[in-house]
Amino acid sequence: MKFNYLFVLILLLSLTSCSSYYYPNLLMTNLNENDLKDINELQIPPAQTIKKGDQFIISIYPNKGEQLVISPNVNNTINRENTSNIIYYVNESGNIDLPLLGDIYAEGLQIETFKDTLTKLYSHFITDPYIILSWTNKKVYVFSQGNGNATVIPFSNSYITLLDAITGSGGIGEANSDKIIIARPLNNEQNFSFYQVNLQDKENLYLGNVYLKDGDMVYIIPKQRVLYRAVSEVSPYLSFLNTVLIIVQFFIK
Repeated sequence: MKFNYLFVLILLLSLTSCSSYYYPNLLMTNLNENDLKDINELQIPPAQTIKKGDQFIISIYPNKGEQLVISPNVNNTINRENTSNIIYYVNESGNIDLPLLGDIYAEGLQIETFKDTLTKLYSHFITDPYIILSWTNKKVYVFSQGNGNATVIPFSNSYITLLDAITGSGGIGEANSDKIIIARPLNNEQNFSFYQVNLQDKENLYLGNVYLKDGDMVYIIPKQRVLYRAVSEVSPYLSFLNTVLIIVQFFIK
């Protein structure tokens, strides 16, 4: 009987060394120091350019947006009813088809440059136009592997911070705050740059404000409770073996 328990104990210990067996769903587990780039690269706000397939909500107000100040509640209601459901697309030619203007080339322009262009063009039709541009298709992906969830976090500006993305996904949960991996796709979208963030130490909390841009993926690595998982898996077999031994001893007596 002692031999059988010893056998089970050895089996249990051997299984605890196989973390990949208990966590086959983990991502970004084979990175090493040579794969990681300097996190300080992400402390500069990215200036994203408009590309084919981008989607916008474009709101235009006369008199430098005077109505937004004089009667913001009334105007916002009108704006939501009339414009917020209209999404403008950048087509395969890099153009956006806009009211009064027709096709306007936008691909490759930064958002502020495009806004200035629209302001000049619409000034021929509208007195002192005030223009608000909001992206509707920008998003980052957060894999909070502590709770097994994946969340798409949309944003309307050129970037979103890491803390905003984590908060929007529901937080870190039962995961490692010192092992947060950011995967940023390169221009060809087939290769990636990888960064690791440690938010566990108070000295590094400022890194929560690193900037993410469209398409970035955030992986929050979970705590690997291998021993707990091993015990949970072996326990039914151990109980069955114990029951068999009790029955055998009963008949031997």
